Amino acid sequence: MSVSANDRAYQPQLHAQQQQQEGTINVLGPVIRTGSSEATASRKDSSPGSESGNNTIVDEGGVMNHPQSLDDNQLDELRRTLSKRSVGGDPLDLEHNFSLERYVRELLHRQDAQQIGRRAAGVCWKNVSTFGVGAGLSYQANISDPLFAPFRIKEIINSSLHPPKKTIISNFNGVVRDGEMLLVLGKPGAGCSTLLKSLAGEHNGYTGVEGDIHYHGISQKTMLGQYRGEIVYNGEVDVHFPHLNVSQTLQFAAEARLPHARVDRIPRKDYTARVRDVLATTFGLRHTYNTKVGNDYVRGVSGGERKRVSIAETLASRAQIQFWDNSTRGLDASTALEYAKALRVSTNLARSTCVVCIYQAGEQLYEVFDKVTVVYSGKQIYFGPTESAKQYFVDMGFDCPKRQTTADFLTAITDPKARFAREGFADQVPRTPEEFEERWRNSSDYQDMMREIEAYNNEFANGETEKTYRETLDAEKAKRAGKKGPYVISYPMQLRLCSKRAWQRITGDPVMIGSSTIGAIVQALIVGSVFWKFV
Repeated sequence: MSVSANDRAYQPQLHAQQQQQEGTINVLGPVIRTGSSEATASRKDSSPGSESGNNTIVDEGGVMNHPQSLDDNQLDELRRTLSKRSVGGDPLDLEHNFSLERYVRELLHRQDAQQIGRRAAGVCWKNVSTFGVGAGLSYQANISDPLFAPFRIKEIINSSLHPPKKTIISNFNGVVRDGEMLLVLGKPGAGCSTLLKSLAGEHNGYTGVEGDIHYHGISQKTMLGQYRGEIVYNGEVDVHFPHLNVSQTLQFAAEARLPHARVDRIPRKDYTARVRDVLATTFGLRHTYNTKVGNDYVRGVSGGERKRVSIAETLASRAQIQFWDNSTRGLDASTALEYAKALRVSTNLARSTCVVCIYQAGEQLYEVFDKVTVVYSGKQIYFGPTESAKQYFVDMGFDCPKRQTTADFLTAITDPKARFAREGFADQVPRTPEEFEERWRNSSDYQDMMREIEAYNNEFANGETEKTYRETLDAEKAKRAGKKGPYVISYPMQLRLCSKRAWQRITGDPVMIGSSTIGAIVQALIVGSVFWKFV
């Protein structure tokens, strides 16, 4: 196959750009070079037997593999691949060769150089149980109840003061250190969302939450009172102001958590624009800046784009402890993987903590996480490293079908119709959630988890984390912001920001403004005509 001169000149240039990359992992395998004289001149001395007219594959150690011919389509794909792997230039440049990892790494480097403090915290929970009102435990009213109600006053009062309880999740344990990611697996209705809400402090709708929950030694009550902005919960359903566009939504989220101490003393307006652009570039939303977010009734961005807006809005909060409830809903497989990798960058570099509930996770997405917990009808039946979860249930006696992903296998364990016992283990495997929980509590993996929890509690029992939180948060707060409150901007700044958003909501729906104005005028004319004095 003949290769044009432009192609021969372009390939060494791409290879040179690739060699300039710092700390890049060659995830795409060996580098392919054409056999032209320009491309092979650098390795003729080490491979005198090679022919300049052949195409060869050279691995990272300089070892040549079997010759391979490239057609035009393969050569175009090669150019695109190497172009994506070329990362020269300013790490903070969003227009050319943007990489979220390089951007965050450079930003944190400048932050440390300018002595801007950072903080981190994990989450630990022990014997956590959550209770709700059991609607199925209440007696249904019939036609005779109103007649006999006066004779049942005491019963009615007692049922109002002490409504019937239902245990949603019971005796959950676990620990996620800073920089780690936990995957929560289970069928819908198993209690995954309740676990996330209990750990995040979202207790509305529950009658009670029992157990010990703390974050690097900081109790949940203290965290929710003084450091509320450090914990964020992203729900499964996307709730936005539909008449705001994407740019306005992301800018509000960034400005609401605007720190006083900023890298390079960047102005407030430039900071919010920078955060908006970085998140929009990462999740492919820059083309939707002027499009309404929308909802089920207002036309706006697509469902997948709206989910990405929710993800970007949550990340703009800069919360160190993040809880994500089925955040891949509505996303395709590649976008879901990119989302998980973005969280991985945040945990690796910024030492944030992520607890993610996903109902359908591919194998590549599953491998991004450090730990996994499996929930079965409100019972915890596993918690531990992701690489050990599959073998735990295989050793228990269950069979993992070929080509089934690990996440699907773990979820299928909680479905009696989807799990299969290995030959000879049909009478030995557990069947009910209680039996699974008992087997889990008697396992060595459970003992390893409890030892890790004990070590975590002993490590952060001195209260140094809360001191660090207080110092770094005080440095981020505006001058007139409350010292004991969780807000980083002052009350006048909050008032101005919310007033601006209210005006944007009004102007974003001109039909509502017009109809309200015309309706007010008509009503004024009608009421005024009553007092009109006709001559």
